[in-house]
Amino acid sequence: MDQQSTSSSAFDGMDRSRSGYDVTTDHLKLLRFLDERVDRNQDVISPWEQASLQGARILIAGCGSVGGSAVESLTRIGVGGLSLADPEPFDVSNLNRQACAISEVGTNKAVALSDRVLAINPLCDVKVFQSGITEQNLDSAIAGVSLIFDGIDVGAAPVEKYLLHTRACTYGIPVMAGMDFGGKAVLYIFDYRKPGCKPFYGRTTEAAHREHRFADCLTWLGNSHFPADFLPIISDRLVSKKPWPQVAYCVQAMGAIATRCAVEILAGQAVRHVVVVDAHLATMTAPKRAWSRALVLPRLIKALRVSKSSGAQRLAIQEDVRRYSLAEEMVEAIRSAPSPHNCQPWEIETFGDACLRIGLSLDRLIPVVDSSNNGVITSLGCAVEAAAWVADVRITAPEVLAARCELLIEASGVCKDHIWKARSLLARRVTNRFRYSKAELPQSAVDICLNAKSDLDVEIQFSSGIHTELHDIANEGAMRLFHRDDYVSELLEHIRFSHSEETMNRSGMTPRGLGLSWPSAAFLQLLRGQGSLRKLALAGGLSRLMAANAVENIPYSGAFALISIPKETISARIDAGRILMRTWLHLTGAGYACQPIDFTISDDAVRAKTGALFGITCERIPAVVLRIGRPLVTVGRTTMRMSEHALVPAIVGAPHESV
Repeated sequence: MDQQSTSSSAFDGMDRSRSGYDVTTDHLKLLRFLDERVDRNQDVISPWEQASLQGARILIAGCGSVGGSAVESLTRIGVGGLSLADPEPFDVSNLNRQACAISEVGTNKAVALSDRVLAINPLCDVKVFQSGITEQNLDSAIAGVSLIFDGIDVGAAPVEKYLLHTRACTYGIPVMAGMDFGGKAVLYIFDYRKPGCKPFYGRTTEAAHREHRFADCLTWLGNSHFPADFLPIISDRLVSKKPWPQVAYCVQAMGAIATRCAVEILAGQAVRHVVVVDAHLATMTAPKRAWSRALVLPRLIKALRVSKSSGAQRLAIQEDVRRYSLAEEMVEAIRSAPSPHNCQPWEIETFGDACLRIGLSLDRLIPVVDSSNNGVITSLGCAVEAAAWVADVRITAPEVLAARCELLIEASGVCKDHIWKARSLLARRVTNRFRYSKAELPQSAVDICLNAKSDLDVEIQFSSGIHTELHDIANEGAMRLFHRDDYVSELLEHIRFSHSEETMNRSGMTPRGLGLSWPSAAFLQLLRGQGSLRKLALAGGLSRLMAANAVENIPYSGAFALISIPKETISARIDAGRILMRTWLHLTGAGYACQPIDFTISDDAVRAKTGALFGITCERIPAVVLRIGRPLVTVGRTTMRMSEHALVPAIVGAPHESV
């Protein structure tokens, strides 16, 4: 029977008498711990890569020499969750290269490694599958997983190995599969995010695995990566059936390259199909290595010159000036909330260390795009939910504040159970307007989103077979808007066409975030300042082109979600925003990209068609439509997530007294 343990109980199980650093008693100490434990990753691991790691769950299928090699390094580098699966206990022969101690001989490998993970980072969300990967638990093992490390021994469980790749291929989950050949660590990357992939890229068959045809199960290895010094060993072992030799330095090299590849994959980067490190070859002399040594001296001299510069010395003595407080933590979270055209229409006022007031800023509304303010009120709900993900909060709306669409958020502490993951998800949540894979959205992801709405009177429906119909509805709404010069003018005012514009105004959108080519961006920048030329271009067909471009990627989606409310009120819109943010963050954690499709709810006509398409009753009002799918193009943050002008100088004292 599988035992599943999570980080929520890790603190409770800590031996305080043996721990030299207890982060469980003070929320400010916990916040500092979250930053300091990965502080030395900076400048080697980018902020986007770090956020991707912290928000990801990796399945280690097989925790022996290959799979177990990366567990500790992934934990130390900052992965947010691990699912560990292995049916076997450690034995004495494992001590030469696997991550076990004598005291752990006889202990299930997945259980022992989970204890080690939580000893390093008690906030890591760990699940344990003591029976390994089986046909019965496969779905629960891959639930919420962003990446799989396949360390399953094909000789011991060939069917389960093939089924793991089959399911990963279905759901678009990348798989790393490792093999160690004496001193050579070889890692194969099967990037099933690409459309049209087959298990093992079609280089082996299910029949070979079900019939236990060992050689045919390994045809995906190819013939070019076997080291010469290991070939005689292969020949001997195939005859003698003795255990395959494995050594510590090769296992550790496997963990190193697997960890780096995981960083690249989780950040959305393309990785080579085969990555190798040959420790034996690395010790042999060669002209290329001699040339590399010759470069050491000039590079060292250059580094010394840079280190003596005044700028570098200033960086060396710069101190950490971040002020840790619950209010600051909530403000950082709110920076991640979405809003129409990224207009960031909030005004935030902090009171002391644990309370803030948030409302709409009349200076940053978008009256043409959102004349009823429904979109910006929904974004206010997103901002409130973002704060609730990092802190235990109480949200109130005193009558005098509710009339101005303002809320009070008071925090009693940080969300110790999941702040580690929440920080990452908030940092990674972006609007991805590019094409997605059409891979099926698993029911487990749908169930998580459906369960997240239980405390609010908001409904959410998922659908996956309406691509053409929804595209046509969105195109109808887009055509009506892009024929209006005032709409296009307001849209262009929110695009930051140059780096200097981004620096001067951190709100808005960028051409690269919108997927605009350089010529298109230059032409639109020209139109922004030329009203007459813009009207002429719109009348000449530009409106049709802009509308088509805005909705062209809707057919390239995996699924769609509709969030609906019972009535048109401020509180209902805020609730819709909260559910939107929850859904988006849950899907981000599962490795999915999202984009709200505003054109499907831009007026009463298309809103009615959208509601009918999703099958909701006429009593409910469509509030948000979301397109969902595995991203084929990864986008990062292109601007700061909130302008500094959204922050009102902090007020000391009771919030009610200042109203």
